[in-house]
Amino acid sequence: MNILLAASDRDLLSVYERLLRMDGHTVCAAFDGTQVMKALGKGPYQAAVLEESLPRVEHARLVSLLQEEGVPVVALLHGRLNARHLLRPVLPNAYLCFPFLPSDLRTAVQDAADKLASGYRFEVGGVTVDVSGFCFAGTGVRLTAAEIDMLMWAAEQKTVKGRRARALAVALNQKLKQVGARASVAYTLQKGYGLVERYE
Repeated sequence: MNILLAASDRDLLSVYERLLRMDGHTVCAAFDGTQVMKALGKGPYQAAVLEESLPRVEHARLVSLLQEEGVPVVALLHGRLNARHLLRPVLPNAYLCFPFLPSDLRTAVQDAADKLASGYRFEVGGVTVDVSGFCFAGTGVRLTAAEIDMLMWAAEQKTVKGRRARALAVALNQKLKQVGARASVAYTLQKGYGLVERYE
């Protein structure tokens, strides 16, 4: 895979670059938004990993430019993921929160690329999730990889637990309502978050 990698901490950038190269990827590294803009002409890329706090160019602009070229973007986030991140008008394909393990980076990059290439769609609550489009089909309502996974599990009557599950559920409920779905994500004590059908 040809990967565009950008982080403002040059030591971390070097570590991530070595890690991805060891996995057999070609890596174009950048330490600020201006370098990312210059690197766009050196593609095509199969994935991009961008620290959200890159200086000099707004992160949303970089994400938009890459996604317009069909490149899935994994955003590196300082701090905890919350619903506010998931409800932004320009949404990365995935978030990875510091600190993370090398295996987390590998998984996030591969998962985003796999979803983009999948061509897969599934139904949930009377609406269609377009996995390769990272959205609800026929709408402009975008989804991250983690939200898609949560909807997949919910559609299979599985429940989801964990630290991020609440933020995902809050954001997904707003998006499900926005697209007119007949379902929402609700918490069940000792089980976790799952899909609840609404009958109107």
